[in-house]
Amino acid sequence: MQIKDLLTHVLGLTPNESTIYSILLEIGQATANDIKDKSGFPLSRVYGIAQKLEKKGLIRRSKDALTVFHVLPPMDTIAEHIEKQREEFDKKLLQLEKLKGILQMAWEENISNEIASGIDVIRFEAVEHIFLQDVLSCRERLWVAAASERSYINWRYGGNALVKRFTTHTFDVKYLVTTEDVAQLLSKRFKNWLQTDKLPIQIKYNSNLKVPFFIVDSTLYLFLSEAVLSKDSFLIRTENKALVSQFEWIFLMLWKEQSA
Repeated sequence: MQIKDLLTHVLGLTPNESTIYSILLEIGQATANDIKDKSGFPLSRVYGIAQKLEKKGLIRRSKDALTVFHVLPPMDTIAEHIEKQREEFDKKLLQLEKLKGILQMAWEENISNEIASGIDVIRFEAVEHIFLQDVLSCRERLWVAAASERSYINWRYGGNALVKRFTTHTFDVKYLVTTEDVAQLLSKRFKNWLQTDKLPIQIKYNSNLKVPFFIVDSTLYLFLSEAVLSKDSFLIRTENKALVSQFEWIFLMLWKEQSA
């Protein structure tokens, strides 16, 4: 496995962060222009990514006549990272224990050997039409947790009506994905589609998102499959208050703890 792959999969850097950090590891120090030439990134992106690497304690900058970025000793930075990961892991364990109890309680309350009353099981091939109909009548909130590297919803379906809904009605629209790259791509697509730089949609990313689900007002859509879906995948559609409340809590926890 190459260094950039290790930085991404083990250290948790984004692909762009891995590219710039690898360049600095190779040459020790470099100006923004040096990094731009080697990476092919525009200067604005170089500075933005370098700032994130600084915040993660992997590099530092010195300001003399020119701004120069330096790699900090990996033995020190990785040791610090390991300690932070231990703290985060302990914190996640506590949260998972709490989540396990909450989900078990929701399961026992809502699902036994048969599907509980008020919970509909729908094929994925049918959900888009139903979901978009719910969006068109949405009054308060639309929360999308997309645990995949692609969008589940073809937002252009019913296009004019959706554009009008997004631009003429004020409600809480949150879109949570798993990576920064997907979040940036999604933001760009929405801007192009809605023809505005001021999106009426909040987009964040969190690599801990594993289960795809939507919340439209008081309705929950919960996928019963892996992240990669097919038309034969199933999902639960329900307005059960207890179940909706639990996934609302999950969404807000992931939203609050956006990946750095």
